[in-house]
Amino acid sequence: MSSNTCRIGMFRNPKGKNGYMNTKYLITISFLLAISKDGHIRDLRIRLGIILKETNEFIGWCCSGIKDELTPPSREIMFAISKEYRNKGYATQAVQGLVSYLFENADVNDFAAIALVENIPSNRVIVKSGIQFHSTIDIDNESYHYYKVLRSNLV
Repeated sequence: MSSNTCRIGMFRNPKGKNGYMNTKYLITISFLLAISKDGHIRDLRIRLGIILKETNEFIGWCCSGIKDELTPPSREIMFAISKEYRNKGYATQAVQGLVSYLFENADVNDFAAIALVENIPSNRVIVKSGIQFHSTIDIDNESYHYYKVLRSNLV
């Protein structure tokens, strides 16, 4: 897969009529201002859409924000991809791109990612993205694999 098969764009509405994100672009002004000013993003979230370059189609999302259920620092990377675009490397590409961008431009020293134990595809994306297994945790009576990556391990 070429590294140019999809791009990340910002989206506007978190949910459409059917409960899914339906708009491509959100200018997360506070986040972008923080990045451009001093890189100090505090507890701000960024929500990015994954757009297929060939068709300009919105095929998923990749986000980062604070996950209260995790031990601080608790900045999480999260993602989802439309069913018909799974197993093509798009989610891995988006996660790697967002992690690299934030390590290079923000005051982030580590990230966490979680996936339900039984969600093999999401666990695989996280591992392929260079995020290492840390432990298994329970959140709301469900078991999750908990992963972490340090800036020093990737830079």
